[in-house]
Formats: sequence, structure tokens, C-alpha cells
Amino acid sequence: MNMKKVGLRDALSKRTKREQRDSLEFATAMYTYNRGVFDTQLIQMLNGCNADMDPCTDCKLDGYGGHTTDIRIVCKAVDSVPNKEVYDYNLSKEDVEYFISTIQSTYPFNNVDWKTLRNDVDTAYDYLKTQRNSNSISFRYDWRTLLAVIRMHLPPIEYFVGDQVKTFQDYWGSVLNDDLGPYQSVSNFPFKFCSTSGGRSNLCSSKSQKQVHYSK
Repeated sequence: MNMKKVGLRDALSKRTKREQRDSLEFATAMYTYNRGVFDTQLIQMLNGCNADMDPCTDCKLDGYGGHTTDIRIVCKAVDSVPNKEVYDYNLSKEDVEYFISTIQSTYPFNNVDWKTLRNDVDTAYDYLKTQRNSNSISFRYDWRTLLAVIRMHLPPIEYFVGDQVKTFQDYWGSVLNDDLGPYQSVSNFPFKFCSTSGGRSNLCSSKSQKQVHYSK
């Protein structure tokens, strides 16, 4: 990234303390990870980001949905408590069910067999629990394994790179989830952005009347 071109070098020069510089670098990295280094508002925000301002909130580098501020809160929480309290704690079956229910309630299509998924997760949970000699499993040692069980029931990942780019239509499924949240007609979807994903042609030039899920 050309720090001078996007205004980061000038913004850093205003900050003499390491904490101030680290805070700005963190906020800028999080923002550009989400919006890209060529975001049209980035130069303006960095130009007005003085040393006495919070980069996340005052300089508006909090990103889409305030995710930068949320990540910073988590980082500070990790730094302020003993390792054993952060990296390992007990997970009950109710915690796991809440996680699955949240995924199901926000999943756009109905092509996942949630009953089979839950049965397999219950079996895996009960087995992992026996290794802990308790009524719960370990976040540090067991959660990744349980996530793998959940993941194998979900559709494959699509990487939007080069020739791997596919049309959005029918990739994740063809029938919408009845409990789907806000959605809009694809006639309002910014199809012009489809060609910026790395492909050589605009794969979204033809529109269907299907509904596309989005979240604000």
C-alpha cells in the first residue's frame, strides 16, 4: 500500500506516541481490509484524523457495521485477562445449539439438512465431552473439531478469484428460506460490481427475478 498516496503517512506523522500510531494503523488496516485501499472516502478521513482523535469513532474508520470497533474491544479484552480465561472455557450443549440456530435463522436458502446436522453435532459433542470428564466441552481444544462437523453439512466455499468466479444465481440454492430477513429484488442489486471480482467478463450481465439476500 502506498502510504503517502492514501494519506496514511501524513496521518501517522501527526502522532508522536506509539499507542496513537498503533491505533491508527490498526483502524486503517481493518477499514481497508473491508473496503479496499482505493475506497473514495479513505483519503478524506485520514486527512482529517488528528492525533487527539479516536481513529475508529472520530475519524470514521470503524468500517462496515462498526466491525473495527468490535474487533478492538475483543483485542483489549484478550489483553486484559489471564490466558486460561480467554483461550479456554466450557461450552454447554445449549451454547452449541444457540450457535447453530443463529446460523440457521440467517441462512438464505433451505438446502441444508439441519436435522442431520444437529444429530451429527450431538454425537460429536457427546464423544468430545467424554474426553473432558465433564458435562461440557473445551472451547480451546474441542470447538474447532465441532465446527468441522457443522461445516461438512454446509455448501462448499466459492472463491471469487479469476476463472473461479460463478454467477450468484442458484449457487447457494434455489429456494429461499421462509424465515429469511430483509431482502431486495435483484433488479436493485449492483451487478456492475460482478466484473470486478477477478473475472475477464461480466458474469452478471443477465438478471433473473430471484430474490437476493442482503444485510445492512
